[in-house]
Amino acid sequence: MALSDIAAGVASALSTGANRLRNAVFAPQALAEPVPQLIDGYFYAADSIKLIDRHVSYSALYRAQPSVSAVINKRAELLATLPVRVWDTAPASGNIEETSGPLIDLLRDPTDGMMPAWSFWRWLSATKDIYGEAFALKRRDANGTVVRIDPVTPVRVAIERDDQGHVNYIFTLAPGTGDGILTAPESDVIAWLNFNPGNIMRGMSQLEPLRATLAAEDAARRANGSFWKNGARPGTVIKHPGELSQKAADKIRAQYDSGHGGADLTGSTAVLDEGMTVEQIQLTQEEAQYVESRKLNLNEVCMVFDMPPAAIHALLEKASFTSSVEQLRSLGRDTMPPIVESLASALQTQLVSEFYSDSAHVIRFGLDEMLRGDFESLAKTLPELVTSGTITPNQAATFLGLPLHDDPMADRLFANQATQPLGTPVAAAMHGGGDGAGWGDDLPKEGERVRSDAATHDEDAGTRAVKPASIRTRAVAGLSGQITMKADRAAMRATAVKAMRAAVAAGFGRQATAIRGAAKTWGSVDDDFDAADLAAGLYSAADWGEDLAGELRKPTASIVDAFGRRIAGAGFDVDKAKEWIAASVKAAADSMNSATADGLAAALSSLLDGDKPDDMTAAMLDAVNAFTDEMTGARVDQAAETRATFVSQFGEVEGATQKGLATKTWVTGPNPRSSHAQLDGETVDVDDTFSNGMRWPCDISAGDYDEVAGCNCTLSFD
Repeated sequence: MALSDIAAGVASALSTGANRLRNAVFAPQALAEPVPQLIDGYFYAADSIKLIDRHVSYSALYRAQPSVSAVINKRAELLATLPVRVWDTAPASGNIEETSGPLIDLLRDPTDGMMPAWSFWRWLSATKDIYGEAFALKRRDANGTVVRIDPVTPVRVAIERDDQGHVNYIFTLAPGTGDGILTAPESDVIAWLNFNPGNIMRGMSQLEPLRATLAAEDAARRANGSFWKNGARPGTVIKHPGELSQKAADKIRAQYDSGHGGADLTGSTAVLDEGMTVEQIQLTQEEAQYVESRKLNLNEVCMVFDMPPAAIHALLEKASFTSSVEQLRSLGRDTMPPIVESLASALQTQLVSEFYSDSAHVIRFGLDEMLRGDFESLAKTLPELVTSGTITPNQAATFLGLPLHDDPMADRLFANQATQPLGTPVAAAMHGGGDGAGWGDDLPKEGERVRSDAATHDEDAGTRAVKPASIRTRAVAGLSGQITMKADRAAMRATAVKAMRAAVAAGFGRQATAIRGAAKTWGSVDDDFDAADLAAGLYSAADWGEDLAGELRKPTASIVDAFGRRIAGAGFDVDKAKEWIAASVKAAADSMNSATADGLAAALSSLLDGDKPDDMTAAMLDAVNAFTDEMTGARVDQAAETRATFVSQFGEVEGATQKGLATKTWVTGPNPRSSHAQLDGETVDVDDTFSNGMRWPCDISAGDYDEVAGCNCTLSFD
């Protein structure tokens, strides 16, 4: 051969190799395969396992081995019970479930009536577990819309990847269908594949890691069947004193087997002649481990399929109630989520894009029912969620599968203590009023007569006198008890401050929301606007007096009651302080609201000082937002601390008065003000004021703010 011919051949070979290498770029998935594959090649799935002395298909193992079928059936049936939902994740308000549309209809009836939806999802899960893969062929209408997906068993599917990296699915059809072959592009197929370390084009059956286990199980079951078929005992030897021909030995064996062999003849009586004797061969120690080996096989099947044994009612000999409950919980927490995510991921990638062009629509299997727990646990947990304002009563009823309540209140959130609709002023909720009524304003007054509670409801029914309403309602008593039960005065005070903070935060929060809303709708602001007029337009202290007072009433009464009882004991009567509490609550609300009005006016006035901003309207909104942020933050803490301390000190003085104690002594706390340090140890009559004009530490009604802010002084009584 000429040198030029050799060179041409080498060049041709190199060119061919280079072309094939370039084509590999069009099949990037081939790079994930550890064993080099042909770029243009077919991929066939494994469909059998070699056991001892024979090959058995995956489907035959499913039919023959109870542990395998039990685990696969449980997983498949659990999946089939889960709802399949489509969520729109784009809205800023949160996920919204799509309840109608072509994709929703398809998911509700995947095969368009050919098989029930429950059966389709069960088939999908079981097939994927058995073969490691499952396929569905998309069927389209004249417009190209997917209207049906047909399930296809993996053993009738071959996958072809051409030299451009494109994937085609080749389905073997039933006889009488033309050429018996259907080829579909990747875009017309949904493929669910288990991980396969050797080939990402085909999934690997979860039975593969169980080869040795399934072989041992198969051998044990065959041996056990042979035992019951061939004898009623582990093995029998008949001894004859003479020498027998083969024909005679076969005859004796046949006679003995016909009379005593098989499970139905166990325990029958044998009669021997000619001096023959019978010996039985005992089980070996290894053979006696048959049952234990079966348990081990079952345990390994559960391990590979990540199925808790308790879920299939197996291996319960050493299980306790607690361990069984925890295993069943792990079914919804650990076993099912990877399964549903695997199936949903394939649907998301290969089906959702047929109906939505965005990436905001996602498919999710609903695990809610499985994760909710048993009825008893829900019955204990749901009341806590309702009274904490987490869910509504109707949502709780839905969790329990109960009918919804017709009462509109069942769709509202409630808070603990008084169990009242969120946002309702406390006093109004306690006494049934929705307009912020005061203490007992909506209850019968002293001397008023109302209809009796007698069984009759006639017009002539009796009447009874009604006592004045007590301010120590169940809500007040409950909060007072929470404070009183603390170990020492410091802990009581911390709990009181926390309760007062919640009340102040609720009132200030509503006010801040209203102020921001008014500012947003106010419109443009000129460079020479009147700060006082604008502040008055955005907020009126008079409008919020009763609203804030309604928030302050319960914690005020509760703190007075708790600290009064600390001094006077159980005989303390908080109703004797009713007038002081009402006046104090009104004064505190008016004072706080006046401070809010002044602070807002000052914040707006600051915009007119110095260089004015280019955009006064935007600057006004920024100033309002900054003011309300401070109002609902540091100011809440400061107001709650001062108010709770002031009220608790009054409660102690009132308790000392009711107990008949004569004097009170000022006791400074750590790092006192110099003016307060001078008062340390000063004693006056319980009804008198101290030399600084205060009746007790933090007496805001007598001292200026600098004298009460952050004060931690206390009183002692004799």
